[in-house]
Amino acid sequence: MDVGYEEEILEIEGRDGKRIHCVYNAVDRDEPLVVVAPPFEGTVRNNLLPMLYLVNNGFTVLRFDFVDHRGNSDGKRTEFTLSSGLLDLERVIDEVGRELPADDHGLALFGGSMSSRIAVRYLAKHHDRVQALLSLVGVVNAAATTRAATGIDYELLLRDPDHEYGCVKAINYMLNFDRWTRDLRDAGWHDTAGTRADIDRMATPTYLIVAEADDWTNIDDYQLAYAGNRGILRKTYGIPNAGHELYKTTEIMKSAMRAATRSLRGHFGLDADAPMTEPTVADLIRLNGRERNRELEHKKARC
Repeated sequence: MDVGYEEEILEIEGRDGKRIHCVYNAVDRDEPLVVVAPPFEGTVRNNLLPMLYLVNNGFTVLRFDFVDHRGNSDGKRTEFTLSSGLLDLERVIDEVGRELPADDHGLALFGGSMSSRIAVRYLAKHHDRVQALLSLVGVVNAAATTRAATGIDYELLLRDPDHEYGCVKAINYMLNFDRWTRDLRDAGWHDTAGTRADIDRMATPTYLIVAEADDWTNIDDYQLAYAGNRGILRKTYGIPNAGHELYKTTEIMKSAMRAATRSLRGHFGLDADAPMTEPTVADLIRLNGRERNRELEHKKARC
């Protein structure tokens, strides 16, 4: 169960004056800070389990919602792209340096699925701000993952670039697919070669957690992506019998979060093997209800 922590809501001004909704949780503000970026379609509420593991085991946590996306940040929800997500992440980490004591105690970046891909691009550009990256089922080939989420083959788009799809359902999220795919192509997000080019420019120690039965990311692509810069890899954990959507099975997600917490503990000089405080189902139900109510309040305010 959780040991009790403080919570602070932060609203950061992002691009075009749009608010980026953030939630800061801490037991002790003198502990290292982990910025937790949402996965595609995810929100701060989807990152409750990572927050509880980290906050109860030696870290402070800042979760945030992307702009133009599901969640409590501003914007038109269909308009999210990886490039817009990168701008949001840059603003959040810039603001962290002003608002929270991360510089004194250490700063890590936690990315899940598509946000891991955004984190890699961020760290290719900014070498000195973050001390560790934790990548949870990180996307390597964004076009292939997009195909898995939508059923639309990216190669068809390349052959017929003038075709307009409009809004398309991706998982449970309506996405401006033309805007999304143009950004994949024009900003070099779409393939493993682009990911490798970003990784080649990284210097941040990196911990990978991969799903051994990942149906949206070919785990062999990790070898290709990191082949030119293996020195940044500290450890890779494989989660057996797990597909890409780890959160669908609570015990599998917990296994991943144990590995994530131990990795970051060890990196920041804490005892990686110390007994771990784990959240209960009751914790998750209670906090999920509270954060769902917060989402409903934000939704009413935006109407």
